[in-house]
Amino acid sequence: MLNTIINTISNTFNNQKKHFLVAVSGGIDSMVLLHLLKESGQEITVAHVNYQLRGEDSDLDEQFVIETCKQYNVPIHTIKFNTKEKIESNEGSLQMIARELRYDWFKKLTIRLKTDCTVTAHHLDDQIETILLNLTRGTGIKGLTGMDIYNNGIYRPLLSISKNQIIAYAKQHNIQYRHDKSNSSNVYKRNKIRNEVIPLLQELNPSLTDTFLKNIEIFNKTADIYHDKIKQELSNKLIKTKGDRFFISISKLTALKHGDAYLFDFLHSFGFNYDQVNKAYNLILTDLNSGKQFKSFSHNLLIDRDELILYPIQKHDDQVIEIKKTTKNVTNPIQLTLDIKPIVNIKLTSNPLIAYLDLEKLSFPLCLRKWKQGDVFTPIGMTGKKKLSDFFIDLKVSRATKEETYVITSKNEIVWVVGYRISDKFKLSSKTSRALLITLKPY
Repeated sequence: MLNTIINTISNTFNNQKKHFLVAVSGGIDSMVLLHLLKESGQEITVAHVNYQLRGEDSDLDEQFVIETCKQYNVPIHTIKFNTKEKIESNEGSLQMIARELRYDWFKKLTIRLKTDCTVTAHHLDDQIETILLNLTRGTGIKGLTGMDIYNNGIYRPLLSISKNQIIAYAKQHNIQYRHDKSNSSNVYKRNKIRNEVIPLLQELNPSLTDTFLKNIEIFNKTADIYHDKIKQELSNKLIKTKGDRFFISISKLTALKHGDAYLFDFLHSFGFNYDQVNKAYNLILTDLNSGKQFKSFSHNLLIDRDELILYPIQKHDDQVIEIKKTTKNVTNPIQLTLDIKPIVNIKLTSNPLIAYLDLEKLSFPLCLRKWKQGDVFTPIGMTGKKKLSDFFIDLKVSRATKEETYVITSKNEIVWVVGYRISDKFKLSSKTSRALLITLKPY
């Protein structure tokens, strides 16, 4: 088993020595992983998470891992989370929130310690559980391949090793470990599959783990071929990108045989499930689809007139950025450059990405923020106020684009609908002596 790990590390990292951040809970899987990595001669640092969910047992787990690391002469970092409080203040399951907590900490720790990646003790039986879970939830071909051995900075060297092999190794090397009683509970879907479904499948096929290992290899090769074909079709015919947005041609998508399969394969990686994609695809086959929207954990999918628009969910909608008179550049959440010039040096253009404003009419600091319902302004060339929502309707601005539109204000009055129109009140005139030029950098 040690040789298997050494070969796996060599093949994954081209024989390069690495510094691993090893996630160790104290259970048998992670303790065997720790022993194997120590024996392989790799540089390792241990990370242990105490979720404080099992009272004294959680603290004993932490102490056990600390003592083991002292014996191994391995550095260790620990953290305690008030997980119950996190669950009460956030939507989501215990397992999902715990996962987010630990992986977010692992990522920060990896950056701070300058380790090469985080190593977890996921093994072949975990892989089988993941595939069966994917099947019960609904999945594409990617779901049949399970977890990747290395992906997004997470390394799983035990994926070809069964639980029985891990148990045998622990006995052979007298490896001590802690037992988590919650693993025996069938409250969680994964535990139910582990404790009830897999034993039934093993009655039908005693060599279930070996069979799955072969199937996973076949699924991965098939998936590679499939994804190459999907990527070729999507990049050549369907999808255009602009910054972090994707624009999918509806006419070209529906012209493809099994266009819904292409769409699912693309959107699944952004967190959309089969039901969402199926509903979206059926909607684009009708004439009454524009404006419909779907959300995943990270992205919005908008059905616009002739295309599907995929864009990230913004998490800073209430953010307000102050712009001082001395400010030269704004880099977040959008990129702006600012320049004050005498009016005699101004050469006006019709470029909507540039705002020409009378400096003397502005009160600093200006504010940059997202537009919101109820906003009004007087578009240049007009005398009356106009709602921004009506302004966008007149211009046939898509919902996705509207959600990404910012305004600059002076004393709560809109100076510029960024990228569209300035307010008539702040335009240049024959009395203007100095102008403020604000330029929006496009995606």
